[in-house]
Amino acid sequence: MPAEEDTPDTFVVAGAGELGPGSLLEAPVIRADETSPEALQEKAQHVMRIMERRLHGLGVDWSGVTATEVYTRQPMDAVFGPCLLDRMGGATHHGLRWHHSRPPIDVLEFEMDCRGVRTEFVL
Repeated sequence: MPAEEDTPDTFVVAGAGELGPGSLLEAPVIRADETSPEALQEKAQHVMRIMERRLHGLGVDWSGVTATEVYTRQPMDAVFGPCLLDRMGGATHHGLRWHHSRPPIDVLEFEMDCRGVRTEFVL
C-alpha cells in the first residue's frame, strides 16, 4: 500500500565496525587489539563517520533514526556521551540498544547499525 506523502522514509543502515578502507578481508582495523578508553573513542568516532555518511547517502539523517544498535563487550563509559549520544541528536529519544557481545566479525571490538521505521513490532 502506498504511504501518505508526509510519512517519513524508512531505511536500514547496514552495520559498520572499526574497519578502515579496503575490502572486508584486507581492511585495517582501527587501533587493532586495543581496548583502552582512547582506542574505543577512536573506534566509535570512525564508526559514527561511516554511519553518518551512509545516512546522508540515503537522504536521511539522525533525526529519522528510530533504532540504534551497538555491539561491543567493552565498557561504554568513554564513548556514550561525546562519541555517540551528542552526535545522534534527536535519535537519542528512541534510545540506544547496547548488545554486550562481540561484533559478528571477530577482529572487531565495536559495531553499530541503525534504522528508521514507522512501526516496529518486537515479539
